[in-house]
Amino acid sequence: MSWVAPYPNADFTKLLIRQLLSIIQRDQRAALDWAGGQANLLPSILSYQLAPLTRPLFPAVAVYPLTVVFDEAAWRAAKSTIDLFVGVWVSNADNQVLIEQVQDYVRALDAIVNALVVRDFTDLYTSRALALELQGAVTAPALATGTVQEMFVVSHEYNEIHPLMEQFGVSASLRLRVFRTET
Repeated sequence: MSWVAPYPNADFTKLLIRQLLSIIQRDQRAALDWAGGQANLLPSILSYQLAPLTRPLFPAVAVYPLTVVFDEAAWRAAKSTIDLFVGVWVSNADNQVLIEQVQDYVRALDAIVNALVVRDFTDLYTSRALALELQGAVTAPALATGTVQEMFVVSHEYNEIHPLMEQFGVSASLRLRVFRTET
């Protein structure tokens, strides 16, 4: 007998992360204008990453998985609780301005995620292009309809301000929790 995947349609976190990044790309300008209180007060996000950043262009966003915990009682389905890291990195010459800017970026990212919840995650079920600093074209394929049951922001975390060459840099993050069932 040949090998058969137990959950042939399950992608776990890969496509979910690509979908989230593509939606952040699409909605970031409107969300930043809302969080900043006026158009173009906060610079647009320049760098989108699938892994922790080494030398980002500021402002930058990364989304990557932290944990995936499976429900052992689920039968013939991969029912999981997924925790994702959504990080933002910002720089500014004035550390007093910087600490408020990073709070506005977190507020904008939180609003983007919560808008998905209000629309019943329908945005996650549409394929779209994703611009990453990778070779070749990257897409964000649609998730199977109905696979995301719930998503919410568990917490915000702010890190220390660090001196850079001629500016200061700071990072902050959101921890997202996603309940998902795949077959």
